[in-house]
Amino acid sequence: MGEPKLLRIKSQGVGQPEAVFKNSGEIPPKVLIVLEASGGGSGRHVVELVHGLSKSECEVHLLYSELRADKTFRDSLAALKDVKNVHLQQVPMRREPHFSDIACLWQIRRYIARAGGFDIVHAHSSKAGVLARLATLGTQSTNVYTPHAMRTMDPTLHPAFREFYRLIEVGLARAHCDVIIAVSEDERRHIIAQGVSASKVSTVVNGIPAVHGIDRLAVRSSLGIAAEELCVGFIGRLVPQKAPERFVAVMERIVGRLPNARGIVVGTGPLREQVHDLARRAGVYERLVWVTDRQGPTVLPAFDVLLMPSLYEGMPYVLLEALAVGVPVVATDVGGVAEAIESGETGFIVPQDELDALVDAVECLLSDSERRHKMGVESLRKSGEMSIERMVDQTLQVYSNALRNRCLRDAQMNWTPSTGPLDHRS
Repeated sequence: MGEPKLLRIKSQGVGQPEAVFKNSGEIPPKVLIVLEASGGGSGRHVVELVHGLSKSECEVHLLYSELRADKTFRDSLAALKDVKNVHLQQVPMRREPHFSDIACLWQIRRYIARAGGFDIVHAHSSKAGVLARLATLGTQSTNVYTPHAMRTMDPTLHPAFREFYRLIEVGLARAHCDVIIAVSEDERRHIIAQGVSASKVSTVVNGIPAVHGIDRLAVRSSLGIAAEELCVGFIGRLVPQKAPERFVAVMERIVGRLPNARGIVVGTGPLREQVHDLARRAGVYERLVWVTDRQGPTVLPAFDVLLMPSLYEGMPYVLLEALAVGVPVVATDVGGVAEAIESGETGFIVPQDELDALVDAVECLLSDSERRHKMGVESLRKSGEMSIERMVDQTLQVYSNALRNRCLRDAQMNWTPSTGPLDHRS
């Protein structure tokens, strides 16, 4: 990975910065990352970003919430404790508005003051985005925000709530935010459509590490999947956003057409009992393997096809993980799907609310082993273009541009005609 080209803002305490112009790459920025949604893709993204920034010699501080953390994130935190230039602190942020937000806001602000200020404050997820930007009011930190699928993207959200969240997001973006990072071009277009200036929105697609040493047959055997069976997989929390009921509906019809088809559901969540009941009524409960004690990447090699029928997404990691192990994907047209999946080459993208199209795409792949193989090869090629190193490099470039633009704005605000270098009045 190339050296970062950054303009360093050396903080002399909160609200007391000294702009120091250095040669490119001499002094990496001091970064505070704030994360509420510390589970799933958001948690993974932040952990990998922290690792990458630390390798680029950035001093990185991470404020995170354990309230929605999963086992993977907690295990990753344990590994981060020994990483050079990384500092960790827990702040109990909640997803929805709560009276405890005031205490969390104060904790973040005090942390910034005790640390002597930061060049970059980078918030991840909507709640952290609100708290971090409010906490930096009156400081000279450059504010960066990654929503990881803005709440207004949820098609099931009541219009009144959608407008409430839109007003908050747009108001903060206009008043106290230097850059919003979208994780897909689809999300970038959505953010701009809400009323945020296009000049404030950049796109950095999530990255994925290369995967080696896969024993596909061993994984299938451990799940009770026979070598001759055709396996369709679902990975995700059992929540409305991921539409697990669509997976059950697809499997009901696939099993009717292909008797040797099996399904694997990896994940749990508040819809667990409802999804199980749907599977029983559809007569496919016994044809599905329910996995709750393993992480998605460890199960993915068993799949012949990954089905992702989500209602909305940013840039879901499960797609990138499927690419990395050569598993073709059938997905609804949401978020960054079109950037990760080349329809007809590495999988199929299907319009929302077209169950017949989902079923046909899955059946097409299960019935054609040669096509699955070709798509698997293309998936591995595509995965190589979406590395973690690229993601970190692009994030550093966003930081660099934001710091430079902030310094230029500050310099213009401090310049007056009577003292400017072009003033020749007597």
